[in-house]
Amino acid sequence: MAGIGLQLDTAGAKWNESPELARQTLETARALLRHSRTEARRAILDLRASALERGDLASALQEAATVIGSGLPVRIPVRVEGPPRRLSGTTEAHLLRIAQEAMSNAIKHGRAEEVALTLALSMQVACIRSHNRRITAMTTRTLMIACLTGLFVLSATGNAVAVEGLELGTNFWNPGWHRPSDCFRDLKNVSGEDPWNPQFLKEVAIFKSLRFMDWDNTNGSMREKWGERPHKSDRKQNPVAYEWMIDLCNRQHADLWVTLPHRTVTHAIGDRPCDYALRLCLLVKTGVDMGEVDLQPLLDRLARMKPEELIAAGGKKSCEPLSSEQKLYVEYSNETWNGMFKQAHYCCDEGEAAGLDKNPWTAGFRYHAWAAIRVFRAADLVFGAESPRVVKVLATHIANSWITGQHLLVLADPKLNPWGVKASAVAAAPYFGHKVDGAAPDAVGQLREAIRQCAEQSAKQRKLSDGAGLKLIAYEGGQHVLKSATAVNRSPAMYDLYLEYLREMSKYYSHFSHYCHVGRAGDHGAWGAIEFTGQPVSEAPKYRALLEWAHGPAKTP
Repeated sequence: MAGIGLQLDTAGAKWNESPELARQTLETARALLRHSRTEARRAILDLRASALERGDLASALQEAATVIGSGLPVRIPVRVEGPPRRLSGTTEAHLLRIAQEAMSNAIKHGRAEEVALTLALSMQVACIRSHNRRITAMTTRTLMIACLTGLFVLSATGNAVAVEGLELGTNFWNPGWHRPSDCFRDLKNVSGEDPWNPQFLKEVAIFKSLRFMDWDNTNGSMREKWGERPHKSDRKQNPVAYEWMIDLCNRQHADLWVTLPHRTVTHAIGDRPCDYALRLCLLVKTGVDMGEVDLQPLLDRLARMKPEELIAAGGKKSCEPLSSEQKLYVEYSNETWNGMFKQAHYCCDEGEAAGLDKNPWTAGFRYHAWAAIRVFRAADLVFGAESPRVVKVLATHIANSWITGQHLLVLADPKLNPWGVKASAVAAAPYFGHKVDGAAPDAVGQLREAIRQCAEQSAKQRKLSDGAGLKLIAYEGGQHVLKSATAVNRSPAMYDLYLEYLREMSKYYSHFSHYCHVGRAGDHGAWGAIEFTGQPVSEAPKYRALLEWAHGPAKTP
């Protein structure tokens, strides 16, 4: 602190006669301050051992709150619910560390006036919720810690950064499968700077990521080259142009999740990046459409090239880039393990042609990873290797962890992955209830059992992803009733089932992309969280549960 004061005094004395020297001195002071904060933070975290040695978790939390709030205009009351009891040393240390981080974040990022800390020692999930990181405006901020049966959920509401186990995203249904005004004001005449239905924007504001698989008509797509993609200037947007996807994500401050058409990668490209993925990543990062410009001579410097350099090389400004605060999820195709889709058989054929295995299905599973690596390589070349802005998604089958193992084998094989490209996450689709008849007298009980089975499958996937050092995320998920689906999906019981389901999924997944946001309900499938844009929340039990998970008690947007 003395060093910081000395630097500030020098800057003040030199401000008029030597502004440049004063500026340099201020930079030095800033560096010292950052170092001091780091050391102070370490010192605070070191309280973990000593505080727990002197007392129980409750007293350690109180001591941490006193130290963290010392000298700051913030109140940190600590309250304990349930009968006092000691936990394992590891558990108490983890909870204390989480609480320290959360209190610091609430004060630093949320400018909290009050951080109410509650330690709930209970065997019940009760009212504890995990929330996403979206910031909302509230005067009083609340932070809660729940000590459950082996599951610790930390949630924050208000202008504090929330630490949670499950972040919400959503999928969109093909825009031709519901009302043409549900998303765009008019799907058949998309134009102007703001073609969006404003109510749609309000309703999807709760989601951290937007997955555009159906908007791009990914399943069965015949698209092979970049020039075949839809354009922003097309009046009818189905499939939807990437520029509109980027525009929506920028408006919503949401991450962009794209699924590349399967035919954009062939076994013939060998050890080269996917050209289509290169151009898509450049559009997302810079807003420049490189058209048919040969990118091969530019590969070594794509990550450093600015928009004006790309334009000088022959590209054209097509849209604003994705905000630098948002992430890009890149995924090869969709469910290439699923035999009902053309891309599954394409991968089998390409995998056999590439000599990945004699069994066509094994070859197809391995080809998915092989192709994904070529897509990930393209993202690395544009954004830089291991960029925190890119989430490289390796999608698998929730009920078949063997497929996941095949993907990981390909990823680890230097002959098939010559660049040593890394994935960011394994992604599965933890649906529940596809065997349940929604009209059965015990349909709710069957759905609850289906959630349990889904959790068992997710646990296997989590074990594999943890072993590979990857996150586990859900590219899709939700109820999957295919018989008499309408009534049970509209039932108030679905609200409670969804909250139970989300709590279970939060044990295994860090990010969950629900399928889907808006879509008509039918007896052979009712996929939408809402059936139409503007549907009252009281009539949409699935959306009400998602809304409460994201923000607390549901309110109509």
